[in-house]
Amino acid sequence: METVTTFLINNFLYLFALVFAWVVIAMGFRLWRHRKFGLKFPAGELADAKFIEKFASGKSLSSIRTRMGGASNCLTIAVTQAELWVYTFFPFNVFAQQFDLEHKIPLGMIRSVKPDGRAVIIEYEKPDGSVSRLSLYLRRTPDFLRALSSSSIELPPSP
Repeated sequence: METVTTFLINNFLYLFALVFAWVVIAMGFRLWRHRKFGLKFPAGELADAKFIEKFASGKSLSSIRTRMGGASNCLTIAVTQAELWVYTFFPFNVFAQQFDLEHKIPLGMIRSVKPDGRAVIIEYEKPDGSVSRLSLYLRRTPDFLRALSSSSIELPPSP
């Protein structure tokens, strides 16, 4: 045991540099993959959005991993004329694909929007025909529901 401790003390800087390089390379790879395969959200289209809320929270309800890996105060939720956008900003966007946190959902594909306490559960149909759900925690839930209802999505009656 003493030899391991001696090795760690004598080579601390090399080991630290190795771990640091590994983290930088891993983050660089995630950033490259996100830029190549991730969704693109043009900022200019948000000028005519019906609803925008930054620093919202939420999670995908697709699997146990995505339920545990939600986003806290780093999502932007936008309702445009044709889509519901859910996305996050750097550096959190490099993890967005892994936790199913970036979406461009055509409003016509939304099946239901249900307020559930502080959360709003959105059920939508994916292009492959499967159904998925998102749980969003918004500060301005009534404005969000109003923006969606003006898009001819049937919402449950307000309590």
